[in-house]
Amino acid sequence: MATSDGRWLKLFDQFIDNLTVDSKETGVGKLELYQSQRMFLKELAAGLEEDVRSFTVLKARQLGISTIMLAIDLFWLMVFPGTQGALVTDDEGNRENFRNTLERYLKGLPKTFRVSITKHNREMLVLSNGSVMYYIVAGTKKKGAMGVGRGLNFVHATEVSRYGDAEAWASFVAAFAEQNPNRLYVYESTARGYNQWKDMWDDACADTAHCEALFLGWWSREDQRIEQA
Repeated sequence: MATSDGRWLKLFDQFIDNLTVDSKETGVGKLELYQSQRMFLKELAAGLEEDVRSFTVLKARQLGISTIMLAIDLFWLMVFPGTQGALVTDDEGNRENFRNTLERYLKGLPKTFRVSITKHNREMLVLSNGSVMYYIVAGTKKKGAMGVGRGLNFVHATEVSRYGDAEAWASFVAAFAEQNPNRLYVYESTARGYNQWKDMWDDACADTAHCEALFLGWWSREDQRIEQA
């Protein structure tokens, strides 16, 4: 069984060893990590060792952060039975793209980690160990409540800067578990000016005891920079 401190990273490396992904550069192939993804994993592991459970990740485009987080989504559901999770996207198109990525991951899982699937549709992924991942579309316009009545202890929210209803998002976050020993909340997004994402970033920078603010610039991916001679 994995633990939610630094020891999980070694187990996670074994977990992703057989995962495949669709890459625009190389096509379908093994999930090979960029340096930006390794940097993210290192910071995540370090934060968990300090019992930080909330991570706000400001990122450049094309760093693979959403891709590696999808692997963590699946990993967390499988090694921590009974996880009540949510994958939150800005629109339905990204929800379907991410769901397809998870489908490909599921097909390549090593037998040592495989947990049978009870249900998988556009609304949720349900595993036989009691873990559930809800697919929630926040939307880019004001839409009212989201995820009402769901007590969540794991959330991966992507492109938060595009969410259109700040009040609905605040209500959604307010219901998260605060004591579950395996809780994890990761918010990752590119910047889009002064909005709720900017407020979340400022809050994470101020509350270092409970949150970690992580910035990953374009330079963190090794093939997007020119090394000094």
